[in-house]
Amino acid sequence: MKGAKAYEIIHPIFTKKTEEDEEPVILGFKAARRIFTYSQTEGEDLPPVALPEWDIDTALQQLGITKVPFRRNDANVQAYSYDRNIAINPFAAHPAKTQFHEIGHIVLGHTTPEQLAEYEQHRGVMEFQAEATAHLAMNELGQLTEEMATHSRGYIQEWLKGERPPDKAIREVFTATDMILKAGRIAVSEVMKGEGNE
Repeated sequence: MKGAKAYEIIHPIFTKKTEEDEEPVILGFKAARRIFTYSQTEGEDLPPVALPEWDIDTALQQLGITKVPFRRNDANVQAYSYDRNIAINPFAAHPAKTQFHEIGHIVLGHTTPEQLAEYEQHRGVMEFQAEATAHLAMNELGQLTEEMATHSRGYIQEWLKGERPPDKAIREVFTATDMILKAGRIAVSEVMKGEGNE
């Protein structure tokens, strides 16, 4: 639409190390203003997109993550994770996104005993990674609302405090998101079997 302002995204820059390389590698990332929301466009409606079947319980099982009861008395704590466990506050503002956030921490390796000191030192980057992973995964699954997206952007900006995250941290977000999405996909045969039992 005329007058619409594009949102900034960080996109990867690919290159081949040698001419013999079949697969390009990520050289780095670059910020660019080139994304518009659906509400900023006009024209005919887009055709529906067929998404693969996806299940959170399947993802948790495949990733070796256990959901445990929330045991903290602090109502301000939305959730927490440790080792391969996640605990979600029953009164969390956005429980689904919060769950993806904690799964992100685990898949990114933030919850291992070896990472505790690293977490204290680089908590801003790690919180960015977990929230960005939740944002991307939910967006890919069509579960991200505008309210959640706005909350995610504010959360990330608050933790990064104007700093740009390292390229390595950004690459790890894409890898973690891909792992989570792949872990929750249900085989077509399983979907058909489930429908047959109804």
